Amino acid sequence: DNAYESGGYNESAVSSLLPVEVGNATGGTTNIVLTIDISGSAEEGLSTQKAIALNVLDQLGDRNRVGVVAFTGEAFRIADVQRLEGNREVLADRIRRLETGRGTDIAVGLLGANDLLGQRQGTIILLSDGLDDVDRPAAVASQFGGQGTRVISVGAGDRVNEGLLRTIARESGGSYFAADETNRLRLLFGGASRQFEGENLTIVNRGTFITSGVTLTADPGQANRVAMKPGADFQVATPDGTPAIASWRFGLGRVVSVTSYAEDGTLGGLLQPPDSLVVTKSVNYAVGDPSRGRTGVLDPGPVRVGRRTTVVYRGEDPPEVENVSFRRVGDERFQGEFTPREAGYGSIENATYAANYPVEYGRLGVSTGLSGLVTATGGQFFQPDEGERIAELARQQATRVRSVRDTWGWVALLGAVLLFAAEIIARRVQVYRGRTSLESGLP
Repeated sequence: DNAYESGGYNESAVSSLLPVEVGNATGGTTNIVLTIDISGSAEEGLSTQKAIALNVLDQLGDRNRVGVVAFTGEAFRIADVQRLEGNREVLADRIRRLETGRGTDIAVGLLGANDLLGQRQGTIILLSDGLDDVDRPAAVASQFGGQGTRVISVGAGDRVNEGLLRTIARESGGSYFAADETNRLRLLFGGASRQFEGENLTIVNRGTFITSGVTLTADPGQANRVAMKPGADFQVATPDGTPAIASWRFGLGRVVSVTSYAEDGTLGGLLQPPDSLVVTKSVNYAVGDPSRGRTGVLDPGPVRVGRRTTVVYRGEDPPEVENVSFRRVGDERFQGEFTPREAGYGSIENATYAANYPVEYGRLGVSTGLSGLVTATGGQFFQPDEGERIAELARQQATRVRSVRDTWGWVALLGAVLLFAAEIIARRVQVYRGRTSLESGLP
């Protein structure tokens, strides 16, 4: 509580180093172009993509300026960049009227969005299934990143090439969101009119070094009044959408701001596992990227059978790998694609991946044969999120309860034992008396 606005950071030289603006919790105005894929590859899912586009539009705050571009093999200007307040329904109506076309060229769509921005810096929100070659879109996105325009890609459609969409976002310094994660756009562009509401700390972008592999359960409860600066990376948000952790590159270095804290002035639950990992990774990021000197094939990410996956190789020269053709995308950086044909573990150079079954299989449901087997053996079905029920059943199965009925049978048993003992004693007495008579000579 002695930092940021309470510590007078906005009046010091520290302010220019930070990825957040101190004392401003509402944020500013952003120029945004919604870029919607209406190509032939998306024809079957166009209604889905329209719904996602309308959902994205609903996440954007009134203070933003928004335009719309649609694309197939060419780009179409649907609406000029304009203040969203008062024009939201007009833009929504134009999105609803979109019709499908022929061809797919994501690079053309991105260039059309950039033309719509003109000389203004801004953000392009790309809604596409990503079914296109990666070379040109990645190159265009990299060019935009150098100009200060980032691309946020949203996977939309029945079949989504997440690898390409993640590459586009990464090359421009943006983020990738799945279709069911669009509510996180409120964290970036919601402002006062579209505030985010959550329960605990929320990871905004899971594709960064700081947030990858992190699970957050804590809510420290307090946060400084700050807003994201243009070009900064929004990593973690508080339940009301205020930046909790933000980062950016400043000169040749990196800066991370942690603005959330507990009532006692400490980081509270952020210092306890599993949340403490995000603090550790934030420090590591600021000190230096641990993977900077790493060479070889980097982690290819999620892999599915029959789906093209992008891999990145870092080194002076690309490796020769069967069925993977690498191309240079930067200094000592190469990209390639491969499509696994069967489920299971595989490897590319020094990187191991696990290929999951085709996404279409998930729609078939549970096999009836499995249902019969479970029923016949007296088992039960559980959902993936029912871990507590599984643990409870295991405890019940491990504990055997045996009922003991009260009975008087022990009395009869005790009597029989006593009778047997008495008979033995009587026989011993008789034997003893007979032996005594013989020794004395008495008749």
